[in-house]
Amino acid sequence: MIHPSGRHWLAVLTLSAALPAVAQGSAPVAANDLSFRSTFEGYRAFTEEKVVPWREANDNVRRIGGWREYAKEAGRAGAQPG
Repeated sequence: MIHPSGRHWLAVLTLSAALPAVAQGSAPVAANDLSFRSTFEGYRAFTEEKVVPWREANDNVRRIGGWREYAKEAGRAGAQPG
């Protein structure tokens, strides 16, 4: 029975990590092809919202149609154009 050493597994893991990079090729990238887009682009800072009494909030939900209306809105927002 063969028992591979730790060095054997290290070599296997190193090669398996390197193979996808080799398979994609290592063509040089022209300097003008590089661009940067910040992760924070379009970030909106937190803004404090007006706090309303719970009875007023419940009355507003009841007035617009309750939880079913919120469910419809969520369905429309998640709908994919076919």
